Amino acid sequence: MKSGLFSRGVAAAFLCLSLMFGPGLARADDGLPSFEESEAYQQYLKKPQSNLAKLLCGLNYFRTAPVMVRYDDVDYPVQFAYPLGLTYLLTHYHEEDPVRWIKKNCYRSPTADKIMYFKFPDGSYRPVREIFINMFHLLEKADQKKS
Repeated sequence: MKSGLFSRGVAAAFLCLSLMFGPGLARADDGLPSFEESEAYQQYLKKPQSNLAKLLCGLNYFRTAPVMVRYDDVDYPVQFAYPLGLTYLLTHYHEEDPVRWIKKNCYRSPTADKIMYFKFPDGSYRPVREIFINMFHLLEKADQKKS
C-alpha cells in the first residue's frame, strides 16, 4: 500500500514540477535550456493546443533537464520520475480546470505530507505548485496572442 502511494506521489511530484516552466520563467542561473527553444515547446506549437497539451509540454520539457525531484526529503532523478509522471497525468487528468488540478495534485506528497520541489543545477529548490501554475498561465497567454 505504501509503495503505491509513493509511486503516485513521485509521479505527481514530477508531473507538477515538470510543468512548472514556461516561456519567460527560467532564470539565467538555472542551468536549463531555453523553454522557447526546447523540443517540447516546438512540438506543442505544432499540435492543437488544449489543457492536456499544455500539461504534456511541461512534462516533456523536463524529460531530459538536469534537475532532481525532491519528494519526501529525497531527491530523485528525472529519468526515474518521468515515466511515473506521464502515467499519472494520462490516468488522472480528465479535462478539469488545470489550475485546480495542479493545486490538488502538485503540492504535498500523500505519503509524508511534505511540499514537493525541483532541485535545480544551481542548488536551489522551488515549490512545484507555484511554478507549474505560472507555466500554465504563460502558455494560455501565448495561445491568446496567436488567436
